[in-house]
Amino acid sequence: MKKKFLAIFIIAMVSLSCVACSNDNKQAEEPAEQKIEENISNSNETEVSKTEEKEDVNENLEGIDLINSIDNKRPEKLMIKSEMTSYGTTTKMATYYNGDMTRTEMDVPGMSKSILIFLPNESVMYSYVYGETEGVKMIGANTTYAEEMGLMVDNSDFLTEVVEESSKDVIARVEKLEGEEVIYIEATETDEEIGDVLVKMWYSKKYGTPLKYEVAIGEKTMMQLNVTEISDNVNIDESLFVPPSDVNFEEMSMEKMMENW
Repeated sequence: MKKKFLAIFIIAMVSLSCVACSNDNKQAEEPAEQKIEENISNSNETEVSKTEEKEDVNENLEGIDLINSIDNKRPEKLMIKSEMTSYGTTTKMATYYNGDMTRTEMDVPGMSKSILIFLPNESVMYSYVYGETEGVKMIGANTTYAEEMGLMVDNSDFLTEVVEESSKDVIARVEKLEGEEVIYIEATETDEEIGDVLVKMWYSKKYGTPLKYEVAIGEKTMMQLNVTEISDNVNIDESLFVPPSDVNFEEMSMEKMMENW
């Protein structure tokens, strides 16, 4: 399962395996939310945001024509908080974007918070667990490897790859999700190992990312992701994308890590 629209499902499996291996571990004390919030604030600037400049979705279009009409661009700065549920376990995630830089925080029940900082201009990813003094600096990092390892999901070309990877006709239409205009999409991929995998997503053109996402095999929903908070009207301090000085990062080649994956 190495294709993009199964990447979130892979993350769910990685999260569950972490829970299974950590039943006896004590959870480290979490950082105060205020420490993160100090680096993130609402923007009161009068400048018109990119999301307001986007044209309305053409409700007369459907299917591939509708998807092809979407300008699949994410706002320059974006904060997304979401919950992913699979096999009865709910994982909380927070992702912060500042240009090309990404910070992803993952809270798995029974585990300390894991943090991933991706600096694409340097081809580097920093991975560490809050409260621990050892981490990993992955050299030669890219989103393809990170997705296959279940570290992150890159939504920058999500729609294009969903269409290309689908083994059946793609359904797409304009809908409302809790008052927000979205593109509802259904796509099916046939996987050699597990058969047909149905993906349903509610994609926001405004934010350039899914607000809801489901993966089903047969009649069973295997994973569901819901965005609980999202905003592009934020100032995100660049210090969030600087690896902590009190963590010792061991350098590793991401390509070599993939050879053993």
